[in-house]
Amino acid sequence: MFGACLILSGCSIMLNMLEHVYDQYCIVRARRMLTALVCLYTVLIFLNLEDGVLFWFDGRGGYHRGALNGAGYAVMLIEMFFVYVCYFKHRSSVGKEMKHALKVLPPVVIMLVVMQLMDQRLLLNGIIVAFVDVVLFISFFSQRREIDSVTGAGNRDAFFAEIAHRIAGKQKFQILLIVPRDFGVINQRYGHQTGNEYLYAMASWLEEAYPVYCPDKGCCHSAEALVRLRDGAGGFLSPDEFIPVAEGIGIVSNIFWQVLGEVCRFIKQNPDLPIGTFSVNMSMEQFEEPDLPIRIQRLLEAWEIRPDTIKFEITERVISEDAEHAKKMIHQLEEYGFHFYLDDFGIGYSNFASVAEYRFESIKLDKSLVSIMEKADKGYDIVHGLIRLFHEMGMKVTAEGVETAEQSGMLIGMGVDKIQGFCYAHPMPGAELKHFRG
Repeated sequence: MFGACLILSGCSIMLNMLEHVYDQYCIVRARRMLTALVCLYTVLIFLNLEDGVLFWFDGRGGYHRGALNGAGYAVMLIEMFFVYVCYFKHRSSVGKEMKHALKVLPPVVIMLVVMQLMDQRLLLNGIIVAFVDVVLFISFFSQRREIDSVTGAGNRDAFFAEIAHRIAGKQKFQILLIVPRDFGVINQRYGHQTGNEYLYAMASWLEEAYPVYCPDKGCCHSAEALVRLRDGAGGFLSPDEFIPVAEGIGIVSNIFWQVLGEVCRFIKQNPDLPIGTFSVNMSMEQFEEPDLPIRIQRLLEAWEIRPDTIKFEITERVISEDAEHAKKMIHQLEEYGFHFYLDDFGIGYSNFASVAEYRFESIKLDKSLVSIMEKADKGYDIVHGLIRLFHEMGMKVTAEGVETAEQSGMLIGMGVDKIQGFCYAHPMPGAELKHFRG
């Protein structure tokens, strides 16, 4: 059980050490590594029941080491190596308590292990694990002093310490100031106990909720106009089902103009909505209209909508059908003040050469890339590399299909500009969007 206890201790060290770090890369890898070690050591424990590969007892109750008794030490070395790799990568953001713990643990643990290896009669496994737990407890206890006793959230000292760690690690972050109105009235009318419960409930909600559809803005700043068609039963058909039919009968252009008109009407009727931009999908049929730029400009002028409020989304399939004509039409629309997003990057061709030929304002990573981000290290590296590459090319990056807070945290750590997905909002009609505050 020596190895299993050390695995749990290593997990506690990793989580406590990286609590001030947005970038989840080390934590994700640590979880995978620790999971693999737990599975491997569990197999050894079951094998030990029959074969004594770790240890065994003779008929007089004497303890004997098995052939794989050193596996526990190997586990410890692997954990220590990974802990210190992550530490040196993020040492500017590691708290002083954990820095002290990481200085104390190695020499003492190594000394106890050497003593046990030199004298086979000594069994110091329990002492080693207990020592690690005591050091961690002292570290956790010192941090508990910076937690508010009512809400369980960090107090003023914890806040300033958190900011110092973020700045030292050169991490991006946002600060939200939330002031409950007339909070004193709650205490006066319902008592301080109810006031405490209110603060606790608010702190719990804030701890679980996410500062970040558009991380730079700290709010839901953009929206995409989606088309849905009701079926005979009152449900909705996916665009993947009815758009190909619309293309076949030649009415896709009509759908585009209807959607663009509805978006303009919605913006005009809701001037106080905190949504800064709306994006509309555009197909190749629109590029075949010679007066497209003028027609779009006239529509927006009729509704008194600025060109920078509307973004047009196109896929790589659209521009690949007639690259020269598409490039010419996009250039004309850009002269009128409109900007384009490249949608669904990561499926189909995903040609970097075509991306470099256009001045896209933003690249939208397909949800398939987001989904592989958690499944394998290569997936994480691919997404991280794409974000850095597009940033170096002067383009912003939007991640689509983000469904979990963990995915969101990883993407924010990578520096993604915008996040779109069920994690923040499901598709909703305009009537609901009017009251939505993400």
